Amino acid sequence: MLFSERRVWITGASSGIGKACAIRMASLGAKVALSARNREALEEIAAHFPPGQCLVIPFDVREPEAHFAAAGQIVEHWDGLDTVFVNAGISADETFSGDLCARLIQTNFLGMAYGIEAALPLLKKSSDPHLVGMSSIAAYIGMPQLSAYCATKSACRALLQGLRVDLKPAGIKVTVVCPGFVKTPMTDQHDFMMPFLLTAEEAARVIVAGIVRQKAAIAFPAMVNIVFKLMACLPEAVSSRLLNWFAPTHIRHRQQA
Repeated sequence: MLFSERRVWITGASSGIGKACAIRMASLGAKVALSARNREALEEIAAHFPPGQCLVIPFDVREPEAHFAAAGQIVEHWDGLDTVFVNAGISADETFSGDLCARLIQTNFLGMAYGIEAALPLLKKSSDPHLVGMSSIAAYIGMPQLSAYCATKSACRALLQGLRVDLKPAGIKVTVVCPGFVKTPMTDQHDFMMPFLLTAEEAARVIVAGIVRQKAAIAFPAMVNIVFKLMACLPEAVSSRLLNWFAPTHIRHRQQA
C-alpha cells in the first residue's frame, strides 16, 4: 500500500479536489485527518473506511487557533503527522471589491499560512515529512472576473516556493499543486471557457501520484499549463487580447456587439 500507515492531514476535504484526494489516499492505506467546515460531509467520507483510519476535525481555516487545535487532535490520536495538504480555498465570480479581496485572502492565503504554521512542528518530527499546498494555473496570470482569486493563488505559489528552500535543512519536502480547470462546486459558478475540464477524481489521480513521488510541482493538464505559462511571458497587450477568450460569456458578447 503506497500510503500504508502514513499520517495525512487535508484541509478543504469536504468537497471537490480535497474530497477526491482524501478518498484516494485513504484507499491507498493512509490515515487521513479530514478538515473543513462541513462536519456532516466529512463524516460521510470517513464512514467509507475502517474505524480509526479517518479522523474528522471540522473547523474554519480563517481562524488561526483552530489550526493549532486540529494539530493537537492529530498528535493525540496518531502521535504525529507525515504529510499535510493545505488545500482549502474559495473562488468568487463577482464584481471586484476590497471586501472580496479580503475574503479570498483570509481563506486562500492566510488559511494556508495558518495551516502550515500549525503543521510544521509535527512535520519536523516525522521521518519523511512532506508539505503540499494548493495553488492553481491561475497563479500564472490574472484572469477576467477572477483577478482577486488569481492574486491569492499567485501568493500561495510564491509562499510554497520560498518555503521549499527554507525548509530543506529540516528535511521537509514541499510540493506546489497547480491544477487547470476541474469540475467542482467552486468552478460550477463560473461562466467562461474552461478547456480540458477534468473531474475531481481525474485531478486526484494526478495529484496523489505526484505526492507519492514528492514532486516539487504538480501542474496539469500539460497543454493548459504550457499555454498559461506562455501567456505570462508575452507582452501585456498580447496576453490581454488572449485572455478575452476566458471572459464570461455576457462580457464577450458585449465586446463583440
